[in-house]
Amino acid sequence: MINTTPMKQTLILLFSTILMVSCSSDDNDSSSRNDHFSITRNGKTYTNNNIAYASLEDYACNDPNLELTATWSASYIENSEFNFSLGIILPSLESTFEDGLDYSNSQVNDNGVGTACFNNFDFLPDYSENDKDLSLDGTANNFNKIESITKVSENGEFVVHAIKGNYQLSFTDGNDYGVVVNGNYVLHVEALK
Repeated sequence: MINTTPMKQTLILLFSTILMVSCSSDDNDSSSRNDHFSITRNGKTYTNNNIAYASLEDYACNDPNLELTATWSASYIENSEFNFSLGIILPSLESTFEDGLDYSNSQVNDNGVGTACFNNFDFLPDYSENDKDLSLDGTANNFNKIESITKVSENGEFVVHAIKGNYQLSFTDGNDYGVVVNGNYVLHVEALK
């Protein structure tokens, strides 16, 4: 049996459930909107166009009295050398976008989905290599930069926004090994009116 942490077990179960639900027939097929996450590691780029989306409600970390209604978008890339999951918390109410949404301070948070609270645009990476236990290097300049948020379409129920960004993350084993990964993404979120 593969040795996995409780967080990875939760992510795998959540991904499996979300992917089964997101594969159902839908009028708003995200694949036609070119959603993707990519990761570049050791000079080679890997891309996943299968993005899972799930709704969540929790309390905002920056205001514990504010209930956050959000969409969690996630992607998972795995091969014989590494596995990488990446999620981002996106607003799911149009009023959040209309209120002059500040996305300049996206936080990289390696606590994963099991955290007690979230903020809009929290960036949730998880990276491991098959023979190493790695965590986000807190001494590095890890960042997620949202380049643009563009209104794509709307109907009577929701507004679709395209979110484009890039990131750079450093992971370490806490000793003498480290790896830097970077990439970009384009995601679409349906914000309820």
